[in-house]
Amino acid sequence: MIRSILMIVFACMLVACSPQTSDDAVRIYATISGVSEPIIMHQDSTRVLEQLGDPLKYFDMQSCAFEGLDRYYGFLDYEIATYDLKDKRLFLSLQIATSEIAVNETLTIGGHVDDVKAILGEPSYVSEGMMRFTDGQSLLTLVFDQDNVITIMILSAVLD
Repeated sequence: MIRSILMIVFACMLVACSPQTSDDAVRIYATISGVSEPIIMHQDSTRVLEQLGDPLKYFDMQSCAFEGLDRYYGFLDYEIATYDLKDKRLFLSLQIATSEIAVNETLTIGGHVDDVKAILGEPSYVSEGMMRFTDGQSLLTLVFDQDNVITIMILSAVLD
């Protein structure tokens, strides 16, 4: 529960900041084993959520960044957040703690820092134990233990 609350606060803080990105940034998306649709921030979540089935945890609350509700779906090793826009439910964030979900087809928990750079290029921000990438609509944060990915979070960026 605390992790979910922190995720909400973190998502609300970051979603309010527009990232700077170059035109040649790699598009950020995630794929889940057994799900035919990719997870792309600001895209419709309906088909992915239908394929995933009932979450272990669910809650919703009034959005701090959009009109309508933010909805949080907790599964065994990942959490998905969505927001409402008109008649659609769009992806807001994804927090990953399993190798069953890949970013850009091949990057998973346990991935090596050298693989990250080969897949995504140079990060837009680096600090000790963390890299951040952006494609203009998503913020991808990777946390490392030494040289291996231990946490992956994708957040929606504000669109113009």
